[in-house]
Amino acid sequence: MSARPAAPAPAPARVLPWTGGREVLAGALCLHLAVATLGLVLPQPLLAGLGAGLALLSAGVLVAHRRRPRLPASTVAIVGVVAHGLIGPLVLGATTGLQTFLLVLPALALVDRSLPWSTRLGRAGASIVGYGLFVAILDGASPIAPLGAAARSLVTELVRVGALAVVGALTWAAVQAQERAAAADRTAADTDPLTGLLRRQPAFAAARQLRARARAEDRTVVLLVVEIDEMSAAVERAGEPGADALVRTTALRLASSLRRGDLIGRLGRAEFLMVIAGVAQDQVWDVLDRVHRVTETDVALPPRAGAPTSAADPLVSGRVSLGLATWDDDELLEECLSRADAALYQNGLRTGVLGATA
Repeated sequence: MSARPAAPAPAPARVLPWTGGREVLAGALCLHLAVATLGLVLPQPLLAGLGAGLALLSAGVLVAHRRRPRLPASTVAIVGVVAHGLIGPLVLGATTGLQTFLLVLPALALVDRSLPWSTRLGRAGASIVGYGLFVAILDGASPIAPLGAAARSLVTELVRVGALAVVGALTWAAVQAQERAAAADRTAADTDPLTGLLRRQPAFAAARQLRARARAEDRTVVLLVVEIDEMSAAVERAGEPGADALVRTTALRLASSLRRGDLIGRLGRAEFLMVIAGVAQDQVWDVLDRVHRVTETDVALPPRAGAPTSAADPLVSGRVSLGLATWDDDELLEECLSRADAALYQNGLRTGVLGATA
């Protein structure tokens, strides 16, 4: 786990990353309808029946997805590829089935939501052109007609292998894109947008994991509650933007005082949790002294709205108060946190004096 906060994370645009599945299903439905139409025009009843059957299947899954949108787009893409790869060759034969199978290429090209729509549509168009060339080559059309029989056979096999490789690569890219989107959503949901630190409950979960590892290595774990002393002064001098600036600056300073593997999270408006593992009793005071040193300088606040442009930026003390408790082996996190809170309030919030419990 990282102790340092990332840049402030944007608020998630959605709670769950499932909306891409609808795009894939709608694209697959359109492609299946196109196959059914092509089968009627040629006419090839088997192709028309296969397209119609797959279109009905896609429509059913799309309706179910809209009613209960819990199916990731990556799953839809993989299931679609497998279904086309099995059904097409079994019903239409190896060559025609493979051609039909490759109609999933445009749908896969639309899956990667990290790309802009123009790029995704361009990829889909290139996939359709590639599909047309693929069909032409497999049918022995003009591009390879002048070649000898052995050369045509070699080119045909290379085209088959290359087309399957493209399908696999696009499927893999679709899965990776969905995993990245899901990870980004989880991170945004767990992260405080102002400071980039973990929110309260994710910080508690990470603290329990850190403690479990420390216990396995027979290391001491210390909980530190940090309270910003001058929040009221920041609000008085610069309003809510001033309070936000003080919280953000304090978070960066606190994170800079930690070692790799330690943990910091935001508990409340002006309160932070720091979890430090593997510190001997005679080293705890050094850690606390380091926290005080990094937070003792003043913090520049943004000017209050309506203030003269020539006015200097208001300043406020960056001082914090600390409460510490050693996390006992048989103690719940909430119990240890309560003792650290008691140590914090023991000497008063705005004394700048350390309170501690063993």
